[in-house]
Amino acid sequence: SVLDAEAYLVPAMKYVELEPVHTGEAARPQEWRWSSVSHHLGQSRDPLITDHPVFWQLGNTPFEREAAYRAQLEEGLTSGQAQALREAAHKGWALGSTAFLDDMRARTQRPVTARKRGRPRKQGEDILTPFL
Repeated sequence: SVLDAEAYLVPAMKYVELEPVHTGEAARPQEWRWSSVSHHLGQSRDPLITDHPVFWQLGNTPFEREAAYRAQLEEGLTSGQAQALREAAHKGWALGSTAFLDDMRARTQRPVTARKRGRPRKQGEDILTPFL
């Protein structure tokens, strides 16, 4: 899913790195073989990972970033964040602020969020017309 990095990158990282714990596949995020959490916590370096500028904003030094991210992981996600990330991933919708979504809609000229269910109403259609 496309997401607004300023608002959702760190929560998305936490969601991905905590998921093996939530599914019972690992007791701690660091135990999941394919996780990048050890890199982000400074326990190992992975040359395949290039940290996003939003991650760099967590602190001025590697130690500060690692400590800030460790605190973020321990804090976990709110149920609202987890649900928004899960739905965006499963349904393929963009995730971000209204301004971000409006910009994505304008750039792609495609819907970037779910539409209301059902057939769109015709212009001037009255809900009671068929019954009169």
